[in-house]
Amino acid sequence: MPEVTGIDHIYVSVTDMARSGAFYDKAMGVLGFRKNAFTLGGDPHVQYFNRHFGFVLRPARATSSHDPYRAGLHHLCLRVETIEDVIEASAALQAKGIDAS
Repeated sequence: MPEVTGIDHIYVSVTDMARSGAFYDKAMGVLGFRKNAFTLGGDPHVQYFNRHFGFVLRPARATSSHDPYRAGLHHLCLRVETIEDVIEASAALQAKGIDAS
């Protein structure tokens, strides 16, 4: 049986593609991700990716706001090599106006 070694990609449904894209353009850009846009099933998608991982925004089909304590995705945590990498990424995100700790 093959061993799973990590996450390939995660899709997140959002109610406002433009607003979410603006946020993730900054955040994922700071973290070194590249960006790609495509259409799947007639819906626009935006993908942020590096050689290990993909993070995709797609339009939500419902407009209710997200509650992280309902069933579904609570949060996304990205792995880096050292605590110094965490501190550097946090500072770079904060410099772009993104609350990160």
